[in-house]
Amino acid sequence: MNKRIRNRRVVAGGLLLCGVLGCGPVEAVRAPPQVKPTPTAAPQVTTAAPEVKEEPPGAGEMRELSLPAPEWDELSNGVRVATIRSPALPIVEVRVVALTGSAGDGDKHGVAELTAELLKEGGAGGLSGRALVEKAEAMGAALQVSVTLDRTALSLGVTKDRMAEALSLLGAMASKPAMSAGDLAKLRKRRAEEAADRARESAAWGVSMMLYRTLFGGAGSHPYSTYDATAAEIGKLTVADCRAFHKRAFVPKNLLVVVAGDADRGEVRAAAEKALGELKGAEPKETVFPALTWIRGLQVVVVDRPKSTQSQVSVGVLGPERTSPPWPAFATGNQILGGGASGRLFAEVRERAGLAYSTGSSLTELSHGSLLVAFAGTETKKTGLAAQALLAQVERMGSDEPTPAEVAVATRFLADVTAIRLETVGALANELIQDRVLGLPDDAAARFRREVHDVKGPNVLRSMASYLVRHRAALVVSGDAKIVGPLLRTFGDVRVVDPENGFTVKETLATDPDAQLAPAEESQ
Repeated sequence: MNKRIRNRRVVAGGLLLCGVLGCGPVEAVRAPPQVKPTPTAAPQVTTAAPEVKEEPPGAGEMRELSLPAPEWDELSNGVRVATIRSPALPIVEVRVVALTGSAGDGDKHGVAELTAELLKEGGAGGLSGRALVEKAEAMGAALQVSVTLDRTALSLGVTKDRMAEALSLLGAMASKPAMSAGDLAKLRKRRAEEAADRARESAAWGVSMMLYRTLFGGAGSHPYSTYDATAAEIGKLTVADCRAFHKRAFVPKNLLVVVAGDADRGEVRAAAEKALGELKGAEPKETVFPALTWIRGLQVVVVDRPKSTQSQVSVGVLGPERTSPPWPAFATGNQILGGGASGRLFAEVRERAGLAYSTGSSLTELSHGSLLVAFAGTETKKTGLAAQALLAQVERMGSDEPTPAEVAVATRFLADVTAIRLETVGALANELIQDRVLGLPDDAAARFRREVHDVKGPNVLRSMASYLVRHRAALVVSGDAKIVGPLLRTFGDVRVVDPENGFTVKETLATDPDAQLAPAEESQ
Protein backbone atom coordinates (compact mmCIF):
# COMPACT_ATOMS: atom_id res chain seq x y z
CA MET A 1 0.00 0.00 0.00
CA ASN A 2 1.20 3.46 -0.75
CA LYS A 3 1.94 5.84 2.04
CA ARG A 4 -0.91 5.78 4.52
CA ILE A 5 -2.78 9.01 4.97
CA ARG A 6 -4.16 9.47 8.49
CA ASN A 7 -6.34 12.46 9.12
CA ARG A 8 -6.15 11.91 12.78
CA ARG A 9 -3.09 11.94 13.92
CA VAL A 10 0.27 12.67 12.84
CA VAL A 11 2.66 14.11 15.24
CA ALA A 12 6.37 14.86 14.98
CA GLY A 13 6.50 16.56 11.81
CA GLY A 14 3.11 16.44 11.79
CA LEU A 15 2.11 13.82 15.17
CA LEU A 16 -3.36 11.41 19.53
CA LEU A 17 -7.29 6.24 27.79
CA CYS A 18 -7.02 5.03 30.29
CA GLY A 19 -7.44 1.32 31.05
CA VAL A 20 -3.73 0.69 30.71
CA LEU A 21 -2.71 3.96 32.28
CA GLY A 22 -5.31 4.24 35.00
CA CYS A 23 -7.16 7.33 33.82
CA GLY A 24 -10.66 8.36 34.77
CA PRO A 25 -13.04 11.26 35.07
CA VAL A 26 -11.85 14.66 36.04
CA GLU A 27 -13.62 14.87 39.39
CA ALA A 28 -11.53 15.36 42.47
CA VAL A 29 -8.43 16.08 40.42
CA ARG A 30 -5.41 16.65 42.57
CA ALA A 31 -3.28 19.49 41.25
CA PRO A 32 0.09 18.27 39.95
CA PRO A 33 3.19 19.26 41.93
CA GLN A 34 4.65 22.65 41.22
CA VAL A 35 7.65 22.52 38.91
CA LYS A 36 10.67 23.84 40.76
CA PRO A 37 13.24 25.89 38.88
CA THR A 38 16.16 23.74 37.78
CA PRO A 39 19.60 24.71 39.09
CA THR A 40 21.14 24.09 35.69
CA ALA A 41 22.69 26.67 33.47
CA ALA A 42 20.21 25.89 30.70
CA PRO A 43 18.33 28.81 29.15
CA GLN A 44 15.30 29.93 31.13
CA VAL A 45 11.90 29.28 29.59
CA THR A 46 9.80 32.42 29.31
CA THR A 47 6.08 32.78 28.79
CA ALA A 48 6.18 36.31 27.47
CA ALA A 49 4.73 36.92 24.05
CA PRO A 50 7.37 37.15 21.30
CA GLU A 51 8.31 40.74 20.57
CA VAL A 52 6.44 42.26 17.65
CA LYS A 53 8.34 45.26 16.32
CA GLU A 54 5.49 46.53 14.21
CA GLU A 55 1.85 45.72 13.82
CA PRO A 56 1.02 43.53 10.80
CA PRO A 57 -1.32 45.04 8.23
CA GLY A 58 -5.01 44.64 8.90
CA ALA A 59 -6.87 41.71 7.42
CA GLY A 60 -8.96 43.96 5.24
CA GLU A 61 -11.89 42.79 3.20
CA MET A 62 -11.71 39.11 2.32
CA ARG A 63 -12.65 37.86 -1.13
CA GLU A 64 -15.13 35.01 -1.18
CA LEU A 65 -13.71 31.57 -1.94
CA SER A 66 -15.39 30.42 -5.14
CA LEU A 67 -15.24 26.66 -5.63
CA PRO A 68 -17.22 24.43 -8.00
CA ALA A 69 -20.22 23.01 -6.16
CA PRO A 70 -20.64 19.22 -6.17
CA GLU A 71 -23.62 17.82 -8.07
CA TRP A 72 -25.15 14.88 -6.20
CA ASP A 73 -26.81 11.72 -7.47
CA GLU A 74 -27.79 8.44 -5.88
CA LEU A 75 -27.63 5.06 -7.60
CA SER A 76 -30.52 2.62 -7.51
CA ASN A 77 -28.87 0.68 -4.66
CA GLY A 78 -28.11 3.76 -2.51
CA VAL A 79 -24.50 4.55 -3.45
CA ARG A 80 -24.03 8.33 -3.39
CA VAL A 81 -22.21 9.97 -6.32
CA ALA A 82 -20.73 13.48 -6.43
CA THR A 83 -19.46 15.20 -9.57
CA ILE A 84 -17.28 18.27 -9.10
CA ARG A 85 -16.94 19.87 -12.51
CA SER A 86 -13.71 21.79 -13.10
CA PRO A 87 -12.88 21.77 -16.84
CA ALA A 88 -9.64 23.77 -16.75
CA LEU A 89 -7.61 20.64 -17.61
CA PRO A 90 -8.73 17.39 -19.33
CA ILE A 91 -8.15 15.29 -16.22
CA VAL A 92 -10.31 13.74 -13.52
CA GLU A 93 -9.67 12.41 -10.04
CA VAL A 94 -11.79 9.37 -9.20
CA ARG A 95 -12.48 8.16 -5.65
CA VAL A 96 -14.50 5.26 -4.28
CA VAL A 97 -14.76 5.65 -0.51
CA ALA A 98 -16.13 3.52 2.30
CA LEU A 99 -17.07 5.73 5.25
CA THR A 100 -15.48 3.29 7.68
CA GLY A 101 -11.81 3.31 8.64
CA SER A 102 -9.60 1.79 11.27
CA ALA A 103 -11.89 3.05 14.03
CA GLY A 104 -14.17 0.24 12.80
CA ASP A 105 -11.57 -2.46 13.47
CA GLY A 106 -13.26 -3.52 16.70
CA ASP A 107 -11.02 -6.08 18.42
CA LYS A 108 -9.30 -6.94 15.12
CA HIS A 109 -6.72 -4.16 15.19
CA GLY A 110 -5.24 -3.51 11.77
CA VAL A 111 -7.98 -5.23 9.76
CA ALA A 112 -9.15 -2.08 7.94
CA GLU A 113 -5.69 -1.33 6.57
CA LEU A 114 -4.93 -4.95 5.76
CA THR A 115 -8.25 -5.29 3.94
CA ALA A 116 -7.65 -2.13 1.91
CA GLU A 117 -4.23 -3.34 0.83
CA LEU A 118 -5.65 -6.75 -0.01
CA LEU A 119 -8.20 -5.13 -2.35
CA LYS A 120 -5.24 -3.90 -4.39
CA GLU A 121 -2.64 -6.63 -4.00
CA GLY A 122 -5.02 -9.58 -3.95
CA GLY A 123 -6.80 -8.66 -7.16
CA ALA A 124 -10.46 -8.12 -8.02
CA GLY A 125 -12.98 -8.59 -10.81
CA GLY A 126 -11.09 -11.58 -12.20
CA LEU A 127 -7.77 -9.71 -12.34
CA SER A 128 -4.75 -10.49 -10.22
CA GLY A 129 -3.20 -7.81 -8.05
CA ARG A 130 -0.42 -7.35 -10.57
CA ALA A 131 -2.93 -7.09 -13.42
CA LEU A 132 -4.86 -4.41 -11.50
CA VAL A 133 -1.74 -2.30 -11.09
CA GLU A 134 -0.73 -2.81 -14.73
CA LYS A 135 -4.20 -1.80 -15.90
CA ALA A 136 -3.97 1.39 -13.85
CA GLU A 137 -0.51 2.12 -15.23
CA ALA A 138 -1.81 1.61 -18.77
CA MET A 139 -4.17 4.52 -18.03
CA GLY A 140 -1.18 6.61 -16.96
CA ALA A 141 -2.28 6.43 -13.32
CA ALA A 142 -1.04 5.15 -9.97
CA LEU A 143 -3.57 3.06 -8.06
CA GLN A 144 -3.74 4.18 -4.44
CA VAL A 145 -5.47 2.94 -1.33
CA SER A 146 -5.51 4.89 1.94
CA VAL A 147 -7.04 4.39 5.35
CA THR A 148 -7.70 6.86 8.14
CA LEU A 149 -9.54 6.37 11.39
CA ASP A 150 -12.80 7.36 9.69
CA ARG A 151 -12.68 6.19 6.06
CA THR A 152 -11.12 3.89 3.44
CA ALA A 153 -10.42 5.36 -0.02
CA LEU A 154 -9.53 3.87 -3.41
CA SER A 155 -8.14 6.45 -5.85
CA LEU A 156 -7.08 7.00 -9.46
CA GLY A 157 -6.23 10.16 -11.38
CA VAL A 158 -6.70 9.81 -15.16
CA THR A 159 -7.40 11.77 -18.33
CA LYS A 160 -11.07 12.53 -18.91
CA ASP A 161 -11.47 9.88 -21.61
CA ARG A 162 -10.48 7.14 -19.12
CA MET A 163 -12.95 8.14 -16.40
CA ALA A 164 -15.37 5.24 -16.96
CA GLU A 165 -12.49 2.78 -17.15
CA ALA A 166 -11.07 4.07 -13.88
CA LEU A 167 -14.44 3.81 -12.16
CA SER A 168 -14.84 0.27 -13.45
CA LEU A 169 -11.50 -0.75 -11.95
CA LEU A 170 -12.19 0.86 -8.57
CA GLY A 171 -15.71 -0.54 -8.58
CA ALA A 172 -14.36 -4.06 -9.07
CA MET A 173 -12.03 -3.61 -6.09
CA ALA A 174 -14.91 -2.37 -3.94
CA SER A 175 -17.44 -5.01 -4.99
CA LYS A 176 -15.61 -8.06 -6.36
CA PRO A 177 -12.32 -8.57 -4.46
CA ALA A 178 -10.59 -11.94 -4.66
CA MET A 179 -9.21 -11.99 -1.10
CA SER A 180 -7.34 -15.29 -1.16
CA ALA A 181 -5.65 -16.75 1.91
CA GLY A 182 -2.36 -17.04 0.01
CA ASP A 183 -2.28 -13.35 -0.93
CA LEU A 184 -3.18 -12.37 2.62
CA ALA A 185 -0.37 -14.49 4.08
CA LYS A 186 2.26 -12.66 2.00
CA LEU A 187 0.79 -9.26 2.72
CA ARG A 188 0.37 -9.95 6.44
CA LYS A 189 4.00 -11.05 6.77
CA ARG A 190 5.23 -7.84 5.13
CA ARG A 191 2.94 -5.61 7.18
CA ALA A 192 3.96 -7.29 10.42
CA GLU A 193 7.63 -6.76 9.58
CA GLU A 194 6.96 -3.09 8.84
CA ALA A 195 5.15 -2.70 12.17
CA ALA A 196 8.07 -4.33 13.99
CA ASP A 197 10.46 -1.91 12.28
CA ARG A 198 8.36 1.05 13.40
CA ALA A 199 8.35 -0.24 16.96
CA ARG A 200 12.16 -0.40 16.92
CA GLU A 201 12.96 2.74 15.00
CA SER A 202 10.15 5.31 14.84
CA ALA A 203 9.93 7.74 17.72
CA ALA A 204 6.94 9.52 16.16
CA TRP A 205 5.01 6.27 15.75
CA GLY A 206 5.60 5.26 19.36
CA VAL A 207 4.52 8.67 20.65
CA SER A 208 1.36 8.61 18.53
CA MET A 209 0.46 5.12 19.72
CA MET A 210 0.58 6.22 23.35
CA LEU A 211 -1.08 9.59 22.82
CA TYR A 212 -4.14 7.92 21.33
CA ARG A 213 -4.19 5.19 23.97
CA THR A 214 -3.82 7.65 26.80
CA LEU A 215 -6.30 10.28 25.68
CA PHE A 216 -8.94 7.82 24.43
CA GLY A 217 -9.08 5.51 27.45
CA GLY A 218 -6.59 2.70 26.88
CA ALA A 219 -6.10 0.17 24.08
CA GLY A 220 -9.40 -1.10 22.74
CA SER A 221 -11.64 0.93 25.05
CA HIS A 222 -12.62 3.49 22.38
CA PRO A 223 -12.62 3.31 18.54
CA TYR A 224 -9.90 5.98 18.46
CA SER A 225 -7.70 4.45 21.13
CA THR A 226 -5.70 2.41 18.61
CA TYR A 227 -3.52 4.59 16.39
CA ASP A 228 -2.04 1.62 14.56
CA ALA A 229 -1.72 -2.16 14.88
CA THR A 230 1.31 -3.87 16.36
CA ALA A 231 3.16 -6.70 14.64
CA ALA A 232 1.56 -9.25 16.95
CA GLU A 233 -1.95 -7.94 16.23
CA ILE A 234 -1.39 -8.01 12.48
CA GLY A 235 -0.06 -11.56 12.70
CA LYS A 236 -3.36 -12.78 14.14
CA LEU A 237 -5.58 -11.48 11.33
CA THR A 238 -7.15 -14.01 8.96
CA VAL A 239 -8.70 -13.82 5.53
CA ALA A 240 -12.07 -14.38 7.24
CA ASP A 241 -11.47 -11.21 9.28
CA CYS A 242 -10.75 -9.22 6.10
CA ARG A 243 -13.78 -10.60 4.31
CA ALA A 244 -15.98 -9.74 7.29
CA PHE A 245 -14.67 -6.17 7.39
CA HIS A 246 -15.19 -5.76 3.65
CA LYS A 247 -18.73 -7.10 3.90
CA ARG A 248 -19.48 -4.65 6.70
CA ALA A 249 -17.82 -1.55 5.24
CA PHE A 250 -18.28 -1.84 1.47
CA VAL A 251 -22.07 -1.78 1.33
CA PRO A 252 -24.00 0.63 -0.92
CA LYS A 253 -25.25 3.06 1.71
CA ASN A 254 -21.77 3.33 3.21
CA LEU A 255 -20.08 4.11 -0.12
CA LEU A 256 -19.31 7.43 -1.75
CA VAL A 257 -18.13 8.00 -5.32
CA VAL A 258 -16.44 11.33 -6.06
CA VAL A 259 -15.27 12.40 -9.50
CA ALA A 260 -13.60 15.82 -9.76
CA GLY A 261 -12.31 17.52 -12.88
CA ASP A 262 -13.40 17.73 -16.50
CA ALA A 263 -16.34 15.37 -16.08
CA ASP A 264 -19.97 15.38 -17.15
CA ARG A 265 -22.50 14.58 -14.42
CA GLY A 266 -24.57 12.27 -16.61
CA GLU A 267 -21.52 10.34 -17.77
CA VAL A 268 -20.28 9.99 -14.18
CA ARG A 269 -23.61 8.64 -12.98
CA ALA A 270 -23.81 6.17 -15.87
CA ALA A 271 -20.25 4.94 -15.24
CA ALA A 272 -20.89 4.63 -11.51
CA GLU A 273 -24.12 2.67 -12.11
CA LYS A 274 -22.26 0.26 -14.36
CA ALA A 275 -19.38 -0.13 -11.90
CA LEU A 276 -21.31 -0.36 -8.62
CA GLY A 277 -25.02 -0.56 -9.41
CA GLU A 278 -25.20 -4.32 -8.81
CA LEU A 279 -23.53 -4.16 -5.40
CA LYS A 280 -25.79 -5.35 -2.61
CA GLY A 281 -25.47 -5.29 1.14
CA ALA A 282 -27.22 -4.64 4.41
CA GLU A 283 -27.53 -1.28 6.10
CA PRO A 284 -24.08 -0.15 7.28
CA LYS A 285 -23.27 -1.03 10.86
CA GLU A 286 -22.30 2.17 12.61
CA THR A 287 -19.28 2.24 14.88
CA VAL A 288 -20.29 3.02 18.46
CA PHE A 289 -18.44 6.00 19.92
CA PRO A 290 -18.88 6.12 23.70
CA ALA A 291 -18.87 9.45 25.48
CA LEU A 292 -15.34 10.54 26.34
CA THR A 293 -14.25 11.27 29.87
CA TRP A 294 -11.42 13.65 30.65
CA ILE A 295 -8.28 12.01 31.93
CA ARG A 296 -7.56 12.60 35.61
CA GLY A 297 -4.44 14.67 36.02
CA LEU A 298 -1.44 14.98 33.72
CA GLN A 299 -0.46 11.53 32.43
CA VAL A 300 3.27 11.01 31.82
CA VAL A 301 4.49 8.17 29.58
CA VAL A 302 7.95 7.29 28.27
CA VAL A 303 8.20 5.10 25.18
CA ASP A 304 11.55 3.48 25.87
CA ARG A 305 14.19 3.68 23.15
CA PRO A 306 17.42 2.60 24.89
CA LYS A 307 20.59 4.51 23.99
CA SER A 308 18.71 7.09 21.94
CA THR A 309 20.55 10.42 21.88
CA GLN A 310 17.37 12.35 21.08
CA SER A 311 13.86 12.57 22.47
CA GLN A 312 10.51 13.27 20.84
CA VAL A 313 8.42 15.19 23.39
CA SER A 314 4.68 15.68 22.89
CA VAL A 315 1.83 17.17 24.90
CA GLY A 316 -1.62 16.14 23.65
CA VAL A 317 -5.13 17.27 24.55
CA LEU A 318 -8.57 16.49 23.19
CA GLY A 319 -10.32 19.31 21.32
CA PRO A 320 -13.85 20.23 20.23
CA GLU A 321 -15.95 18.74 17.46
CA ARG A 322 -15.15 20.04 13.98
CA THR A 323 -18.82 21.04 13.58
CA SER A 324 -18.92 23.02 16.84
CA PRO A 325 -19.06 26.86 16.90
CA PRO A 326 -15.69 27.23 18.74
CA TRP A 327 -13.78 25.47 15.96
CA PRO A 328 -12.50 28.51 13.96
CA ALA A 329 -11.18 30.11 17.15
CA PHE A 330 -9.67 26.80 18.30
CA ALA A 331 -7.89 26.39 14.96
CA THR A 332 -6.62 29.93 15.29
CA GLY A 333 -5.26 29.13 18.74
CA ASN A 334 -3.41 26.12 17.39
CA GLN A 335 -1.85 28.30 14.69
CA ILE A 336 -0.74 30.86 17.28
CA LEU A 337 0.72 28.10 19.44
CA GLY A 338 2.68 26.13 16.87
CA GLY A 339 2.17 27.51 13.37
CA GLY A 340 5.67 27.49 11.95
CA ALA A 341 8.11 30.33 12.53
CA SER A 342 5.34 32.69 13.65
CA GLY A 343 4.17 30.35 16.42
CA ARG A 344 4.96 30.72 20.09
CA LEU A 345 6.63 27.33 20.30
CA PHE A 346 9.16 28.25 17.62
CA ALA A 347 9.84 31.65 19.15
CA GLU A 348 10.02 30.57 22.78
CA VAL A 349 11.10 26.92 22.89
CA ARG A 350 13.40 26.76 19.88
CA GLU A 351 14.75 30.27 19.35
CA ARG A 352 14.70 31.95 22.75
CA ALA A 353 15.33 28.98 25.05
CA GLY A 354 17.27 26.76 22.63
CA LEU A 355 15.54 23.63 23.89
CA ALA A 356 14.56 22.00 20.60
CA TYR A 357 15.81 21.56 17.07
CA SER A 358 12.22 21.31 15.82
CA THR A 359 8.91 22.23 17.40
CA GLY A 360 5.32 23.06 16.52
CA SER A 361 1.77 21.86 17.02
CA SER A 362 -0.75 19.92 14.97
CA LEU A 363 -4.54 19.77 14.97
CA THR A 364 -6.23 16.57 13.83
CA GLU A 365 -9.90 16.55 12.79
CA LEU A 366 -11.91 13.44 13.65
CA SER A 367 -15.54 12.56 13.02
CA HIS A 368 -15.97 12.59 16.81
CA GLY A 369 -13.79 15.29 18.32
CA SER A 370 -10.27 16.46 17.57
CA LEU A 371 -6.73 16.24 18.89
CA LEU A 372 -4.20 19.04 19.46
CA VAL A 373 -0.58 18.05 19.96
CA ALA A 374 2.37 20.31 20.79
CA PHE A 375 5.68 18.62 20.02
CA ALA A 376 9.43 19.14 20.14
CA GLY A 377 12.46 17.18 19.02
CA THR A 378 15.34 17.67 21.42
CA GLU A 379 18.56 16.25 22.84
CA THR A 380 18.14 13.58 25.49
CA LYS A 381 19.72 15.75 28.19
CA LYS A 382 17.24 18.60 27.46
CA THR A 383 14.12 16.42 27.60
CA GLY A 384 12.90 17.58 31.01
CA LEU A 385 13.38 21.23 30.18
CA ALA A 386 11.68 20.83 26.79
CA ALA A 387 8.72 19.10 28.44
CA GLN A 388 8.44 21.94 30.96
CA ALA A 389 8.54 24.49 28.14
CA LEU A 390 5.85 22.74 26.08
CA LEU A 391 3.55 22.44 29.09
CA ALA A 392 4.07 26.12 29.93
CA GLN A 393 3.13 27.25 26.42
CA VAL A 394 0.13 24.91 26.20
CA GLU A 395 -1.20 26.17 29.54
CA ARG A 396 -0.57 29.75 28.53
CA MET A 397 -2.77 29.31 25.44
CA GLY A 398 -5.58 28.25 27.77
CA SER A 399 -5.14 31.09 30.24
CA ASP A 400 -3.87 34.23 28.45
CA GLU A 401 -5.60 36.08 25.66
CA PRO A 402 -3.42 36.31 22.53
CA THR A 403 -2.43 39.69 21.20
CA PRO A 404 -4.24 41.29 18.24
CA ALA A 405 -1.05 40.91 16.21
CA GLU A 406 -0.88 37.16 16.88
CA VAL A 407 -4.54 36.72 15.94
CA ALA A 408 -4.14 38.76 12.75
CA VAL A 409 -1.18 36.69 11.53
CA ALA A 410 -2.87 33.38 12.38
CA THR A 411 -6.27 34.13 10.85
CA ARG A 412 -4.76 35.56 7.69
CA PHE A 413 -2.65 32.42 7.26
CA LEU A 414 -5.57 30.04 7.87
CA ALA A 415 -7.81 31.90 5.42
CA ASP A 416 -5.14 32.01 2.72
CA VAL A 417 -3.93 28.42 3.11
CA THR A 418 -7.51 27.13 2.88
CA ALA A 419 -7.76 28.63 -0.60
CA ILE A 420 -4.27 27.59 -1.68
CA ARG A 421 -4.62 23.94 -0.73
CA LEU A 422 -7.78 23.57 -2.84
CA GLU A 423 -6.17 24.55 -6.13
CA THR A 424 -6.15 21.03 -7.65
CA VAL A 425 -9.05 18.76 -8.56
CA GLY A 426 -7.57 16.03 -6.37
CA ALA A 427 -7.69 18.37 -3.40
CA LEU A 428 -11.31 19.24 -4.19
CA ALA A 429 -12.22 15.56 -4.22
CA ASN A 430 -10.44 14.90 -0.94
CA GLU A 431 -12.00 17.95 0.70
CA LEU A 432 -15.51 16.80 -0.18
CA ILE A 433 -14.77 13.34 1.24
CA GLN A 434 -13.47 14.88 4.45
CA ASP A 435 -16.58 17.05 4.69
CA ARG A 436 -18.75 13.92 4.48
CA VAL A 437 -16.65 12.19 7.15
CA LEU A 438 -16.96 15.16 9.50
CA GLY A 439 -20.63 15.90 8.80
CA LEU A 440 -19.91 19.29 7.22
CA PRO A 441 -21.80 21.05 4.40
CA ASP A 442 -20.43 21.11 0.86
CA ASP A 443 -19.29 24.74 1.25
CA ALA A 444 -17.45 24.11 4.53
CA ALA A 445 -14.14 25.54 3.27
CA ALA A 446 -15.72 28.85 2.23
CA ARG A 447 -17.61 29.07 5.53
CA PHE A 448 -14.45 28.40 7.52
CA ARG A 449 -12.62 31.23 5.75
CA ARG A 450 -15.42 33.66 6.58
CA GLU A 451 -15.62 32.51 10.19
CA VAL A 452 -11.90 32.52 10.87
CA HIS A 453 -11.64 36.01 9.36
CA ASP A 454 -13.88 37.27 12.19
CA VAL A 455 -12.03 35.56 15.08
CA LYS A 456 -10.75 37.85 17.84
CA GLY A 457 -8.52 37.31 20.88
CA PRO A 458 -11.33 36.74 23.40
CA ASN A 459 -12.82 34.05 21.10
CA VAL A 460 -9.50 32.22 21.02
CA LEU A 461 -9.12 32.29 24.79
CA ARG A 462 -12.66 31.04 25.40
CA SER A 463 -12.23 28.19 22.91
CA MET A 464 -8.93 27.09 24.47
CA ALA A 465 -9.68 27.59 28.16
CA SER A 466 -11.45 24.27 28.85
CA TYR A 467 -9.14 22.11 26.74
CA LEU A 468 -5.57 23.37 27.15
CA VAL A 469 -5.13 22.69 30.85
CA ARG A 470 -2.52 20.46 32.46
CA HIS A 471 -4.85 18.07 34.24
CA ARG A 472 -6.46 17.09 30.91
CA ALA A 473 -3.20 16.53 29.02
CA ALA A 474 -0.92 13.63 28.20
CA LEU A 475 2.85 14.12 28.17
CA VAL A 476 4.41 11.38 26.03
CA VAL A 477 8.15 11.16 25.41
CA SER A 478 10.02 8.74 23.15
CA GLY A 479 13.59 8.39 24.35
CA ASP A 480 16.06 6.55 26.58
CA ALA A 481 13.97 5.82 29.69
CA LYS A 482 17.00 5.38 31.95
CA ILE A 483 17.96 9.00 31.35
CA VAL A 484 14.70 10.82 30.61
CA GLY A 485 12.44 8.92 33.02
CA PRO A 486 13.96 10.46 36.17
CA LEU A 487 13.88 13.92 34.56
CA LEU A 488 10.10 13.73 34.16
CA ARG A 489 9.17 12.64 37.70
CA THR A 490 8.53 16.20 38.77
CA PHE A 491 5.43 16.18 36.53
CA GLY A 492 3.87 13.04 38.02
CA ASP A 493 4.16 9.25 38.01
CA VAL A 494 6.08 8.14 34.92
CA ARG A 495 4.97 4.98 33.12
CA VAL A 496 7.70 3.44 30.99
CA VAL A 497 6.40 1.27 28.13
CA ASP A 498 8.11 -1.13 25.75
CA PRO A 499 7.16 -0.45 22.09
CA GLU A 500 8.63 -3.75 20.96
CA ASN A 501 6.45 -5.72 23.35
CA GLY A 502 2.99 -4.33 22.67
CA PHE A 503 3.61 -1.19 24.77
CA THR A 504 3.40 -3.13 28.01
CA VAL A 505 4.43 -1.21 31.12
CA LYS A 506 8.04 -1.98 32.04
CA GLU A 507 8.08 0.08 35.24
CA THR A 508 6.46 3.04 36.94
CA LEU A 509 8.57 5.82 38.45
CA ALA A 510 6.89 7.55 41.39
CA THR A 511 6.35 11.30 41.42
CA ASP A 512 9.24 13.30 42.88
CA PRO A 513 8.52 17.05 43.17
CA ASP A 514 12.22 17.63 43.81
CA ALA A 515 13.44 15.81 40.70
CA GLN A 516 15.86 17.75 38.54
CA LEU A 517 14.85 18.63 34.99
CA ALA A 518 18.35 18.03 33.57
CA PRO A 519 21.12 15.48 34.31
CA ALA A 520 23.49 16.34 37.13
CA GLU A 521 26.45 16.86 34.79
CA GLU A 522 24.55 19.65 33.07
CA SER A 523 24.29 21.65 36.29
CA GLN A 524 28.01 21.23 36.81
